[in-house]
Amino acid sequence: MKLQTSRIRKGLRTFTLGILGCACFAFGALAVDGTVDTQVLNVRSETSTDSKIVGKVRSDDVLDITGRFGGWYAINYKGDTAFVFADYVDLGEKNLTMQISFGIVDASCLKVREQPTTSSKCLTRLLNGTMVSILGYSDGWYYIKYTDTVGYVSADYLKVNAPITYYAENDPTALDPEITDDLPEETKEVSGKASEIVASATVSSSSQERQDIINYAMKFLGTPYKYGGNTPKGFDCSGFTQYVFKHFGYSLNRSSSAQINNGEKIMTEDLLPGDLVFFSRSGYAVGHVGIYVGDNQFIHSTSPGDVVKVSSMDESYYVSRYVGARRILD
Repeated sequence: MKLQTSRIRKGLRTFTLGILGCACFAFGALAVDGTVDTQVLNVRSETSTDSKIVGKVRSDDVLDITGRFGGWYAINYKGDTAFVFADYVDLGEKNLTMQISFGIVDASCLKVREQPTTSSKCLTRLLNGTMVSILGYSDGWYYIKYTDTVGYVSADYLKVNAPITYYAENDPTALDPEITDDLPEETKEVSGKASEIVASATVSSSSQERQDIINYAMKFLGTPYKYGGNTPKGFDCSGFTQYVFKHFGYSLNRSSSAQINNGEKIMTEDLLPGDLVFFSRSGYAVGHVGIYVGDNQFIHSTSPGDVVKVSSMDESYYVSRYVGARRILD
């Protein structure tokens, strides 16, 4: 009999998982479907060929995939979490993007390479215990980011503390994950009047339109954060950026994870007022967005209980979570 699954394509679910001898922990996952691409595939209790076989699935069975640990997919199997070899599951042509995961270096010195091969150029070396962001996985290699370095490390020397999960990249209407407690209790707000902040953000290379965007965004300083909000009555982070740019005739996707696909990718050193800056949050590769105003500051709708304000990108909280920038204006 073919495996029956509850195909929940959108929505946040929480599982409790014991794996690799570690204590149980909870994580959120957005499930996607995959099809078994072999005659018979063992379903196991853990990510090991020595672990207990809890069932079998067969060719063309549809699996409810909730995450990935290296070469294994975590699946929802009869209401419980189980694991199958990823090599024998076909995700088809879905337009998917991996959510962020985190790993800790489990070697005295681990080389980060330019390509997923030992003959590739070494970009840097990471010491034991260093935490990195995992952006993807391919044939025994994790694609990782550490500060400004992006490259590949051997999966054998990285302990994974949460699964790589997926979201549908072509779903611009999806809201950002609801944030409740990820921000520090206090974040340093840039002091000074709005007009003074705007003046400090003016640089010779900024166009008038860039300045107009900053001026307009500053009008909403103090507006309360509201999850799902996209009006001056209350904004979430991406609702705020979408509203500001819409005023100037630019159409942005709805969520921060979708807005990072808008415009053109730019390097941090090339930032200009009016560019979008993105940050990870609560285990999401992209969970927060703001508008760069200059002088390493950005305006954003922060989190529940807070308001639209200007913050410094030099704060340790944002330095550790910065993931990139996009240019919407020419």
